[in-house]
Amino acid sequence: KLLILAMAKRDREANESGRDLGIYQWSPSQVQSFLLDLHLERWGPIFEDVDGATLTELSENDLKELGCDQLLMRKKLMGHVQKLKLEAKSDANDVAMPSISQADPPVAPIAAPVAAPVAAPVIAPLCDGSAG
Repeated sequence: KLLILAMAKRDREANESGRDLGIYQWSPSQVQSFLLDLHLERWGPIFEDVDGATLTELSENDLKELGCDQLLMRKKLMGHVQKLKLEAKSDANDVAMPSISQADPPVAPIAAPVAAPVAAPVIAPLCDGSAG
């Protein structure tokens, strides 16, 4: 219960700051639609009261314990949830980072120092005609 309260607080703070958290803001009905899109509607009753934030916290073992018994379907669900978590994180970072205006002048790259050329040794013939 403390975990759910902490996640609700995080989501509320994100909403107040104007950040979009994607899957983290889903209602239980949006989770049900997500399952339907993945053709996992048979698991609908298992996730009846699960919101997006809770869905993101479920491990593979949690899914097994809840009754999601097919390995490939668990992997499918977890893969899609992971992708949505990354998208939400990316979207939140995009909002937090200011964009570069087209009016900003380009910055020239700093050139790396160039080493001075090394002179090749000069081999002079010796008095007897051989090279040294």
